[in-house]
Amino acid sequence: MEFLSTCSTCHIRDICIKDMNQAITVAKESQRTMENLKNLTLGKSDKQKQNLGLNYLEAMDGKLAHLIASFTELSDTVNYTHNREYSRKVSSFLGYTLFFPLCLTLLSILGLAGILGSWKFYMGGDRDDAHRYRRGAVADAIGNIISSAAYSAMIIGSMLCFMTAMCFLLAFTTMLICTGMFRDNDLRLLQAVPKLHHTAVFGDQVVHYSLHDIFYKCKNGYAFFDAINGSHIMAETEVNKRLLGLHINYANQGALNSESEAVKDAILSLRKQLGELTQGVDEKAVVDISPQCESLMEIWNTLGDYVCYCISFPTQGLWVACMICAIGSSAIYHAFFNTSRFLHDYAATTKEILDRRRKREQKVF
Repeated sequence: MEFLSTCSTCHIRDICIKDMNQAITVAKESQRTMENLKNLTLGKSDKQKQNLGLNYLEAMDGKLAHLIASFTELSDTVNYTHNREYSRKVSSFLGYTLFFPLCLTLLSILGLAGILGSWKFYMGGDRDDAHRYRRGAVADAIGNIISSAAYSAMIIGSMLCFMTAMCFLLAFTTMLICTGMFRDNDLRLLQAVPKLHHTAVFGDQVVHYSLHDIFYKCKNGYAFFDAINGSHIMAETEVNKRLLGLHINYANQGALNSESEAVKDAILSLRKQLGELTQGVDEKAVVDISPQCESLMEIWNTLGDYVCYCISFPTQGLWVACMICAIGSSAIYHAFFNTSRFLHDYAATTKEILDRRRKREQKVF
């Protein structure tokens, strides 16, 4: 059944593996950029700034390395599946959806031919004993053939029922994963998976994050570090909305105007604030050169396309086709068994009549 494997499935699978490897390469380049930034931070004079930047970079470097290792393992799994042609073997089952119905059609034609032949002999007008015995023998032979066809149809029906169950379970599982983890914008299924919550230490801060928060924020356009700090971003956004609702911007603007003259006189005392501002700019630079969510979401979307288009959709058609063929096979082998029973009864009745006539003739002579 290998000739029924579609080229489009192989093409999609190759694109998935290529995009996944490319995304992992981009993530590794981002990790090397972070290492270079760490080395540049070592040359700065501010000790507190240096320690804070190093802690931040080391924590991010470790988490990024963990993500790279996870997706590298995922890429190895896809390559393992690709090298052993599991997708091609799965697609080869498509041929059985044509092979089994073809067998059932041939068995139906054979059964109908046997029924017509037996009916011709049964309705024959010649009542000669030799011809009657020949009709009984032919009916018995045709009955045996139809019985074999009925057992074959029953075995095929059992295999179709098994294939229906397996394809339905596979289609249901993959469609649940496809809709709940890849097509759902809120990623509800991913949120329900346990043991996906982690903790990271950034200097004096302890940040709790989960895989669901990372992917949820990445789907909404945040950077990678912002996605890790997703709960803080949600709180900051909510507070910002509340403050905007209070309409205090005009009062703040007036206060700033009144204080502007005093700020001009105290400009020389702002070195500390300028240092903090410089440190904030450096932190923003770290975020700007940090690995963005594009490569991560590229891997995620590629994996989703593979699950949805290469596994889920074909298996849905498979289990429906197998179910229809299984229902048809049950009707076929029931009809075959009834026909075979009728032919065997006719052959036995003919033989019994001939035996009785021979016994009467022996008694007469």
